Amino acid sequence: MKKDIPDSLRRALTNNHYIPVIGWGYPDFVSTPWSEICSDLGNRCSVEKAAKQWIHISGPHMLTLYHAVANLQTNCIIAITPDNLLEETLRYYDHQWLRLEQDKEYDTRDHNIFIPLGGDIKAPGTMIILQHDFLYLRFKENILWNHAHSKAALNPLMVIGFDLKDACIQDFLYDLRSDHVSGQSGWVICEHADGEDRLLWGESGFEIIETRLAEFLKDIVRISNEPTSLTSMYTYDLETPYKHLDYFERTGVPAIMAQNDHLTCTVR
Repeated sequence: MKKDIPDSLRRALTNNHYIPVIGWGYPDFVSTPWSEICSDLGNRCSVEKAAKQWIHISGPHMLTLYHAVANLQTNCIIAITPDNLLEETLRYYDHQWLRLEQDKEYDTRDHNIFIPLGGDIKAPGTMIILQHDFLYLRFKENILWNHAHSKAALNPLMVIGFDLKDACIQDFLYDLRSDHVSGQSGWVICEHADGEDRLLWGESGFEIIETRLAEFLKDIVRISNEPTSLTSMYTYDLETPYKHLDYFERTGVPAIMAQNDHLTCTVR
């Protein structure tokens, strides 16, 4: 059953006060679990071969999520074991997206930030994150972790594309958000959740939203791109000081409309 978007997430989307955290999609987007991939490839299969196979299978199923995320009004995305298609999709819509790397320093002021935690698509063998990997990730990839941690401290997380039964992910996200100033840790989006899931994630400060994902993705894109309520607060009558000198908004569309011998200027 579809659940309406809670007011807390609606406000976060409207005010760009959230960080999307994107996983590989199992079980909501990709029906084939990782364990089945390993079984099909045989016991002698290397981690790198298994990772390549998983990327090949999961990628096409994740495109709907990737396109939706790329159309959100957000300037930071955190990806756990990131797919290269996510990076390509983000840059297709906006070339300002900058993928951070562990061994480099960046001036991020004029960029949207894409933080890949837990793997490098250029080295598929690193894309498989085991329990002990999560424990040492903050030390192994400390630069990326610090970027993500500082963002998460100020913004709740909108978590999509994870298996709710994965305790490692739950602990990892809780640690990522551990220094947040106030409020809830965030929201976990899924199609199915049971009482145990709600209890465990609730203890970490996350609210589970059980919904039909296709409709949810459309809704969050729409809400994220709606004009804010501040628009109506600054609407007033104003005459232009000079003939044909109109006021323009960021989109380049005139913001002054003639109404009954007066001109209304909308300031955003």
